Amino acid sequence: MGTPAPHGGRLIKGAIGLKHHGYYRKLLVSYLPIFFSAFTVLVIALLLGSMYLSREAIKRESLVMAKFVNAAMDRELKALEDVLHTDLLDKSRFIVLTRLNPTHNSYYSTYELSVMLRDFKVAYPLIDSIYIYRFSDRSVQSMNVTSTFERFGDREFIRRALEADNIDATTWTGVRDYREFDKQQPERVVTLTRTIPVFREAGGLIVMNVKQSDLLRLAQRLSDPNSTYLAMSDAEGNPMLSSGPEGVKIDASSRSEYSGYTIRLGYREGVVSGILDTLVVLYIVIGFIVIVIGMLWMIYATRKNYRPIQAIVAKLDHLVSDAKLPAGAKGAKDEFGFVEQVLEKMIEQSTEFEQRHKELASFKRRLLFAELREGGFAGSEEEAREQLAAHGWHADAGGYLTAVAELDDPERFAARFSDRDQSLLKFALYNVLVESASARRRPAPWADWAAAHQIALLYPANGGSAPSPEEVEAGLREALAWIEGHLKITATIGVGAAVTKAKAICDSFGEARRMLKYKHALGGNRVIGYGALDRADRSSHMGLIATARDLAEAFRLAAPGWRESLDGWFDDIRKLLVPEDRVELLLHCLLYHVRREVAQLSDEFAAVWNEEFDEALERRLREPKLAADRGESIRALLKAAGERFADLREANGRAAVLGEVRAYIDRHYADPNLSLAMLSDKFEMNSKTLSRSFKEQFGENFVDYLMRRRIAEAKLLLLESGAPIQDISREVGYANALSFTRAFKRMEGVTPVALRKA
Repeated sequence: MGTPAPHGGRLIKGAIGLKHHGYYRKLLVSYLPIFFSAFTVLVIALLLGSMYLSREAIKRESLVMAKFVNAAMDRELKALEDVLHTDLLDKSRFIVLTRLNPTHNSYYSTYELSVMLRDFKVAYPLIDSIYIYRFSDRSVQSMNVTSTFERFGDREFIRRALEADNIDATTWTGVRDYREFDKQQPERVVTLTRTIPVFREAGGLIVMNVKQSDLLRLAQRLSDPNSTYLAMSDAEGNPMLSSGPEGVKIDASSRSEYSGYTIRLGYREGVVSGILDTLVVLYIVIGFIVIVIGMLWMIYATRKNYRPIQAIVAKLDHLVSDAKLPAGAKGAKDEFGFVEQVLEKMIEQSTEFEQRHKELASFKRRLLFAELREGGFAGSEEEAREQLAAHGWHADAGGYLTAVAELDDPERFAARFSDRDQSLLKFALYNVLVESASARRRPAPWADWAAAHQIALLYPANGGSAPSPEEVEAGLREALAWIEGHLKITATIGVGAAVTKAKAICDSFGEARRMLKYKHALGGNRVIGYGALDRADRSSHMGLIATARDLAEAFRLAAPGWRESLDGWFDDIRKLLVPEDRVELLLHCLLYHVRREVAQLSDEFAAVWNEEFDEALERRLREPKLAADRGESIRALLKAAGERFADLREANGRAAVLGEVRAYIDRHYADPNLSLAMLSDKFEMNSKTLSRSFKEQFGENFVDYLMRRRIAEAKLLLLESGAPIQDISREVGYANALSFTRAFKRMEGVTPVALRKA
């Protein structure tokens, strides 16, 4: 709507307040809190989300780093345990030396054992110290000294180790103090203890120590001590070592399955704070830009949204002096007050109108109905029933019955009515079919458009208040009568069989659709119920297939009475009680034989056929009409083609003579002396000219025509009489039975005897 000209109507000053734009200001101001609140929440959510994502990313990175450090530690400690076995415990010389008693053996053997331990330590620098405790004499052999148990500085650790149930099951200890002599300054180490794999009475313990400081250096090589805080604790949770800046928040921990040590790791807050500070600044800049753009857009949207209100108020202002308007309309304080009072009556009428119309099935119910009738429901039978019940299906019904209503002659319907009228008539048709059940005090069916001109109906069946199939059909017939009388259109309804399972609704729907295929035979504007058809008549179309060839041949030859035979053939189609696709088959079969017969005619006839009739017949076959209706068009075209061929024959100077020749053959075919020479003498024509002209005129040479005429008569005699084959052969013009048998088999594919037996 446009804004009225200043002189276009008298405004009531002070009543509406258009000059002050009260509603415009309210609209503009009302948007501001929403806008800033939404923006504030958005910024906060983005900041919190960014902080959360950053923290989670740091945690994930910390966890990966903790697992990496732990895995590296395990790898080093596991390597020491492995080489302890391979380089010492699995060496036979080492086993022999550990079984010697130093008080009874030579100095050289003791020295050799010390050298072996020293060389092992030198080969693996991570090892701080290693010694052996013998069970036999309770002596201790280290890299540097041979001592008794009571004088050895690490005797308390050996005593605790001997109290353990299974020494080899233990892993690396936590950090402890180790000294070789009592007065020596202790070192902080972690220890691995293993038994020497011989009999316990002759064996001992081997104890390997790694310095805490070496582990710390290893951890510092694996992580950055300037930005990463790393702490290690043993299996009991006692601290072992730490590295990096103090006061860092622990983000991740990883426990080793091998050593039982736990690595706890965190990054210095300065890195995270820098990232978050950058994000905050970025969000503030973006937020300021969004505010500016939002305010400009808000002002533009407010002005744009206000224009329709202003135009409506201006238009309604012309009605203020109308006596039918509410009395309070002139005293309205703002635009909406004025509009509200002016439209009060319209709103009341709209409400009353809406109350008369109930909403049709929801989208989910339509989808469920479509899946069930098309066979696309993927759930079980119980799930189908549950969904039907959830959408209000009749609880007391034990079965389902489907019907399909189809508009008759959709082309004529589209030609008669405009698009708007078509929509209204379809809407009326839909409602009449649904409400027809309510008129008979029966449960209303579910309904939906299954195609452009088809409505699917689902009725309850078997039990409760569900109607019987006969009652459903009676109600549908009443609905069709009403539709024809009031809407001036017709429809045909196919009714399927009742089923007991929800997932079998598709079968009932398919049967209802198949019933519509009998519309060409029974006629439209009716209800066709499943089971009401006489199935005995459904194979009668086979006889028409057999006669299609003879009819095509009579058409080519312009045989007397071929038009009457054509009419009879198409009249028989109308009487067939078969699906429409079989009628389609009959039409295609007839045209196939006609085309084959026309191909035998001369080029002149073939050219006329191809130019004037062949494409037209093909178009008729493809028309979206009932097959029987298309048959009427095809019948008319074939008659027109026959007339056209008759004109061509009449144009031929010998047409009359050739007609007499064919008539003479039909009368005297039983004469065994009948030949082309006899005919040429009788009709005073050269035999070659006669043969060529007969072929051009009728599409068949004299010999084949005569033989076909004789064999056709012989077939009747064979089937209708019991005369001997010899007599029949003479009666149709063959001098002996052998020639007759050969000709008969050539034409029919079987011998006369075989035909009579069949």
